[in-house]
Amino acid sequence: MEVLSKLHYRERPPPPALTRQLVCLWQRHITDNTDGQRPILPDGCVDLIWLNGATPLMAGPMDRAQHFPLPPGTAVLGARLRPGWAGVALGLPAAQLRNLHVPLADILRTSPLCTATQVTSIKLPALLQKHFVDIAPLDPTMCYAAHWLASNPHGKIWQLAKELQLSERLLHRRCQVALGYGPKVFQRIMRLQRVRWLASTSLSTSLTWLAMESGYADQAHLCREVRTLTGQSPTRLLPRQLSGVALSDLFNSPLSS
Repeated sequence: MEVLSKLHYRERPPPPALTRQLVCLWQRHITDNTDGQRPILPDGCVDLIWLNGATPLMAGPMDRAQHFPLPPGTAVLGARLRPGWAGVALGLPAAQLRNLHVPLADILRTSPLCTATQVTSIKLPALLQKHFVDIAPLDPTMCYAAHWLASNPHGKIWQLAKELQLSERLLHRRCQVALGYGPKVFQRIMRLQRVRWLASTSLSTSLTWLAMESGYADQAHLCREVRTLTGQSPTRLLPRQLSGVALSDLFNSPLSS
């Protein structure tokens, strides 16, 4: 889950022991009804969330924009898992978590992440480390697949399957377990993140240029995809975003541009 507003929102790097598993730790304070109504865009990640000391929540991998209304005054603390870690960390195929927003205890039950009360930004890293110490390692094949799909916006799924010596059907099934999506959907979401990051870091505002640089066939393709994934047109969505997500930040090793 990616928080769209940078107002009263900040991220910090995960502790060294959790850099393989986490993109970041983040905090957000809802200041008014407008801020609390902002849509959340799909980013290929899963977030673990604590609201004002209430029952912790899990926001699963999304394939479309969603709204999670929060009242003014809500303080939110979160941990963002890197793509591929959701199934390992939560003990379920990630596809079963897609578009869900449920109490974390429904999934983990006895984990210290669920049973601890009054979780603070200071206590959270230790709780996360205690949880991750006993879980299985990430599937290296799916880790490579996620990197490949993010860094090859024009890449064909059959090319990745051939490189991994898997059938396309088996690749699809394993991506569903690890990432929460089939490989094509994950690639589309990474392409959306690429266009948002380029729009926030470049001087050009040309949709044609953004489409070409982000891996879309043309401007019309970009417009269709952005509307499908976010429910908004590029001209309405992009100017409202204060920053995008650099794809390299979602992974624990560099991505080619």
